[in-house]
Amino acid sequence: MARQKMSNKTFLCIWVPILAILLATIIAVTCVMNAYSVTLDNFLGRGERHVTNVEGTETWDLEFNKPKYATTEEALKAATEVSRRVGNEGFVLLKNGGTSSSQEILPLKEGSAVTPFGYRYLNPVYSVLGSGAVYDGMHDYSCTNPESETMESAIASNFEVNEEIVAKMRGATAEQVGEAPGTTPCQTIPYINACSGSNTFLTEYNASIYASAAASCEDTTGLVFIGRDAGEGGDLKLDAYADGTEHELQLSKNEKETIRFAKQACDGVVAVINSCSLMELDILMSGEYEVDAVVWIGYPGSIGCQSLSDLLCGKENFSGKTVDLWAADFTADPTYANMKVAFYNNARSYANGMDINAPFVEYEEGIYVGYRYYETADEMDESFDYDAAVVYPFGYGLSYTSFEQEIVSFNDMGDDIAVEVRVTNTGDVAGKDVVQLYYSAPYKAGGIEKPHVALGDFAKTELIPAGGSAEVTLTIDPRDMASYDWSDANGNDFKGYELDA
Repeated sequence: MARQKMSNKTFLCIWVPILAILLATIIAVTCVMNAYSVTLDNFLGRGERHVTNVEGTETWDLEFNKPKYATTEEALKAATEVSRRVGNEGFVLLKNGGTSSSQEILPLKEGSAVTPFGYRYLNPVYSVLGSGAVYDGMHDYSCTNPESETMESAIASNFEVNEEIVAKMRGATAEQVGEAPGTTPCQTIPYINACSGSNTFLTEYNASIYASAAASCEDTTGLVFIGRDAGEGGDLKLDAYADGTEHELQLSKNEKETIRFAKQACDGVVAVINSCSLMELDILMSGEYEVDAVVWIGYPGSIGCQSLSDLLCGKENFSGKTVDLWAADFTADPTYANMKVAFYNNARSYANGMDINAPFVEYEEGIYVGYRYYETADEMDESFDYDAAVVYPFGYGLSYTSFEQEIVSFNDMGDDIAVEVRVTNTGDVAGKDVVQLYYSAPYKAGGIEKPHVALGDFAKTELIPAGGSAEVTLTIDPRDMASYDWSDANGNDFKGYELDA
């Protein structure tokens, strides 16, 4: 009997589901393998890398990106050490005693009792949102780096933590303060207010949650964590919030009340600033919200929390410096005026043709950005009060020891100006110092404006023991100090201006 031929319909009914399931499986497996490629490489090996020159390129060096480490584990270990060094040497001690609290509070004794406060203790901002993101405390760090530390585990590694206060925070819901009536709503304007997530809301616990546990704070040092989120493609909210905060980079009402409570309940207070953006911190330097110490950690990544803990107890010594000037009033800065114009005049189309209205910032402040503006204003404007305007100057940072810097030699006979500086540790503990070389060029030579002060070069010393010294050499190319005029205003065929011009 002849075998009956399968119909096309039956054939498709059988194979289409099978092929669909197979395709879905292949896609799923591919996605999983991509997500766990590092793990698969570790267990299965990633093969050897071969570079072959085709005809005519025999003399070309095609291995311009030579692998530095043989295995992923070696690369991860090296990256971890770099990250740890960045935290140890990059975090900045902004205040330690002084003003009304003359006694230095840091370093704390290892094993001493601390009371952490604030939403950013349990929910630190480890990194920016976007391509630079790392796992936060809600994820399993072991899938990226087994040496990673959460803020909680890092602080607990060196200190006795007041878990009663921590429990109060875990049992509470942080308050989100939105915009003030009549101001721009949070997350509504593209590229202003950072429309990704809740980072434009001021998020903090109400300080009243700590009241019933006040007795547990006795004989402890308060650690108040203050943070601001940030991400790609968005600016922070620069007008008012419902609690009276003037803009996002000021301390909120709940943050100030938390500091007030910590000052009343604890023996001392350290503010930890977990923000990649500068903030208005004049309020922490004196007055009713003054704290004993201020530490800036930026975004610590997956390793930096341990650096903070080690720095707080003196296992490491602070040597970081500010990379921008911290002003007392951001709204008085020239950049704020231009930014606010963009904030309220939202009519220009975005350059890539997207059908939206986006802000357009005209950078009219020119060279007067950051410390260059404040240093020049102090020199040129008799009415300008530098001390009132500046909280922490550019290149500022404290240490647990003290240093003296002495110029050993100055040589301007070669192509570069070279300055050799001897740094002596005059304190009691080992530390590193940063030597900074600034210059002042003629302000309006030939009609070209220059900032009164500009950084020419800088270098960090090696670790200097107490009483020891180290020498560093800084160089400046004179051409970097020159003024250039594209229009040849003085008609000398671009030969330059004399200093007395």
